[in-house]
Amino acid sequence: GPSFSQTGGFNGFGGFGDFGFGGFNPLRNAGYRRRSGESLQYDLTISLYEACFGAKKSVYYSHLVSCDACNGKGGKGETVCPTCHGTGVETITKGMWLETTTCHTCKGTGKTFTEPCPSCHGTGKAEKTETPTITIPPGCTPGSTLRVRGKGNVGDGGANPGDLLIRINVIPDHDFALNGYDLETVRTINI
Repeated sequence: GPSFSQTGGFNGFGGFGDFGFGGFNPLRNAGYRRRSGESLQYDLTISLYEACFGAKKSVYYSHLVSCDACNGKGGKGETVCPTCHGTGVETITKGMWLETTTCHTCKGTGKTFTEPCPSCHGTGKAEKTETPTITIPPGCTPGSTLRVRGKGNVGDGGANPGDLLIRINVIPDHDFALNGYDLETVRTINI
């Protein structure tokens, strides 16, 4: 059957290095940067007939959405984050170097809550299961990927969700073989 896996390839890059003697750092005092959520990958297996002529298939998967109980905020009683003092970034000393990265306490929002949401435990996210219908276009080849925009995980602080990436697998057919966009078959004919 279809399988589901989470990919983190669309999550941005880690912190930027900084010189310990006052070098330039693009993230210092930059505040909270809302990053889009993670994209998800779903493997969908279809028949050769469906690959050639197209089809509509339902997929069953789970992803993270904004928590309904707290409207994606994460709680009540908003306060300034004690770790980053509201900047959303923190500087870590590594030997003689300083590295600036997203604050581990507030996940870059610059805020914490006196009462974290009991439903989402302060994350602002909740899991939701969906069964959208995916249109497989005619001529779909094995290994191709279809992108469904906005159906991945929601970003931190309610930022735009990532995408759902449908990777196509095609069941081998006993009469025909798919070679690129060509169908091939072997037939014995008499003279």
